[in-house]
Amino acid sequence: MRAVRGALLYSERKLRINRLLLSDELRAAAGRVFLDRLGKLIEISKDGQQALREVLAAHLERVARDVQGLPERLFPITRTDFAGSPKVIVIDPRISFGKPVIASKAIQTHVVADRFAAGESVSDIASDYDIEVSDVEEAIRYTRAA
Repeated sequence: MRAVRGALLYSERKLRINRLLLSDELRAAAGRVFLDRLGKLIEISKDGQQALREVLAAHLERVARDVQGLPERLFPITRTDFAGSPKVIVIDPRISFGKPVIASKAIQTHVVADRFAAGESVSDIASDYDIEVSDVEEAIRYTRAA
């Protein structure tokens, strides 16, 4: 919360942006707040430090936005190779109260992982839910990492 307060103050004082939280230029990642402005990514939670666009690009492109540009869904990264991380798992506040689910069927990832931990095979779980084996593996990978 401190990062958000600091970002709000910085954006109002230095950048003259009112209502920052409604801005389509706003970006966020793990306790940090950024502003995508004039081709530069500025970390406004750190008094305007410029961030490396390339480092955050993989994370920022996994946020789906609505027609107004507001964030509505997040496809978390499930692998260390960001580019190879498929968009199988989704976090959407309108689905399952924002708990992570398999995007194709809205099955909560922890349900799949719990069944696997109880000894069921990946192929049996995939067959029961009529999903791909790779979707089950991503759900297990995500739940273990979370």
